[in-house]
Amino acid sequence: MTGVTGEGDGVTFQAYADMIGKSRPYVSKLVAQGVIRPASMTADRKIIPHLADADRAASADPARAKPGGAGQGLLPASEDATFNAQRTRKMAADAERAEIELRARKGELIERSQIQQVWAPLLRQLRDDLTAVPRDVITDPVEVADCETALAAALEAFCARLEAGASESNHGGDAAA
Repeated sequence: MTGVTGEGDGVTFQAYADMIGKSRPYVSKLVAQGVIRPASMTADRKIIPHLADADRAASADPARAKPGGAGQGLLPASEDATFNAQRTRKMAADAERAEIELRARKGELIERSQIQQVWAPLLRQLRDDLTAVPRDVITDPVEVADCETALAAALEAFCARLEAGASESNHGGDAAA
């Protein structure tokens, strides 16, 4: 195993274990698993702490990090904050998705196609009625009154169609009907 030579700041496995708050066998396991790379050790198998810390940080699972515990500081604060923010966003999205699914199962939500099926003809008819009202250059006060009357009639007809549709679809408020 070739290690970094010329690094005089290497420490023993026990000293490194004491530095990170773990046991010597745990540090030996990290070396055996390759978490602490040979490049982070001197030729006489002493660990270079800042390189070993970087190795551990590169392989650390931020989801398993304990806030305030030993091993804190393995990830830079910005990466840890980013991870926590992403986890928070994911949890909020999952909760919102579950709430929507629950409301759909309870029958509180209506499919978009059903809404379009009901509203599209009504709104199309309203548009046709409003565009049929002659409103080009109106200069005579009588024509203005006729235009206002025609617009009001078109809107009243739309409201009547809405009320008729609402009474047909409600059936006394039964959701199953």
